[in-house]
Amino acid sequence: MNQIKAIVWDIGGVLLENPFIGEFWKNKEGSEELRHKFGSGKITKTEFINQASKMLGIPKKNFIEEYGKAYFPIKKINEVFKIFLSFEGKNYLFSDTNPIHLEFIKLKYPEIFKKSENIFMSSKIGYRKKDLESYDILINKIDLLPEEILFIDDSMEIINLAKKKGISTILYNNPKQLKKELKEKLND
Repeated sequence: MNQIKAIVWDIGGVLLENPFIGEFWKNKEGSEELRHKFGSGKITKTEFINQASKMLGIPKKNFIEEYGKAYFPIKKINEVFKIFLSFEGKNYLFSDTNPIHLEFIKLKYPEIFKKSENIFMSSKIGYRKKDLESYDILINKIDLLPEEILFIDDSMEIINLAKKKGISTILYNNPKQLKKELKEKLND
């Protein structure tokens, strides 16, 4: 009997192509730590822009525009998007996407958010997907048993963390594989 009542989707790498951010950051020392702090809500948007602008030598007034160029055009993965939009249960989003990226995505792909019950952003919950505590928050907020939640992500490390908390998972590789595994999970 099917026990999946909700699907939690990763955004980058599952619903949308992964952005290529390395070139923008030019592997600057401290950039990964800075992005982690911002992505988990430890520093404000203003603090992030101030520090990143200085680190990269970009005037503050131009930072958002330049940052946006690094992330778009990100395309949606059409076959996955169709699956997402057609799921008749509850859809949730769980992403390490930071608040600036989130605004870019909301402008470009508002339908993602219209079809979602809630979005769990690392910057809002205070933990990234690599933090085991984030899955406790997800389970509590969705208010279902872990085995009633299906989490789809493109990182084995992240999938393994969700499994540790009893959440059903699919490691996303491609649309065909996702469709097959989703059918199996939903028809159990």
